[in-house]
Amino acid sequence: MRIPILKLHNYLLISIQIDLDDQTAIQFQEDLLNKIHKSGATGVVIDLTSVDIIDSFIAKVLGDVVTMSDLM
Repeated sequence: MRIPILKLHNYLLISIQIDLDDQTAIQFQEDLLNKIHKSGATGVVIDLTSVDIIDSFIAKVLGDVVTMSDLM
């Protein structure tokens, strides 16, 4: 399942409404980084309020997404 990434002006908005499994998290990471590269977005907002549980792997992937987004 893919997580929708919306562009609003120079920002990307992501609201994660599902429980993340490992494959979905990796796919999200790839999709977001590609979208940042293609759109030239200057900011990213990720809403995690609907996610019940974040395990250590998902937390690492999200941390990596933040680091990589900052570098881009």
